[in-house]
Amino acid sequence: MNTKVKVLFKVGISFCLLGEPVRYDGGDKGFSARKEFLDPYVVWTPVCPEVELGMGIPREPLDLFGSDSDPKLISQTGRDWTEEIKIFSKNRIQQLRNLDLDGFLLKSSSPSCGFKSAPVWRDSKRDEREIGSGLFADALSKKWPQLPIADEQKVADRSQAEAFLDQVRHYHQSKR
Repeated sequence: MNTKVKVLFKVGISFCLLGEPVRYDGGDKGFSARKEFLDPYVVWTPVCPEVELGMGIPREPLDLFGSDSDPKLISQTGRDWTEEIKIFSKNRIQQLRNLDLDGFLLKSSSPSCGFKSAPVWRDSKRDEREIGSGLFADALSKKWPQLPIADEQKVADRSQAEAFLDQVRHYHQSKR
């Protein structure tokens, strides 16, 4: 009898994308394309930098300020979380590397998890902005450059999700 074994890939994910109410306002960002196109092939490893840092739910909104090359993560009341999230990111990424992940799906536009999609405001007036990466996403892409990374907007339909899964599959096979 010839049975085909289905490989499940280990992929990190921003926890809110699993439909968990962990966002600053207590909401989530679960999306149907993940369930339909990715869930059958993936074992998810959730990460939420803000919750794991102990910011709580709900919490103050956070934004990136400065430049995309050296942004600061600042809360609505002015608390600077930059160093805490950098230390967290370094430690958490090492833990994730030990789990031997095959890819990562991040929340777009997030000041922690946005991958090349997070607004970085020049100043508190919010007149001008650049687009950069959230601090966790930036550390992840620099510390693990070969890891396939996408955000939920890049896997919004079947063809995009399949392209991401192909990258994940190739990366998985290259580790053998």
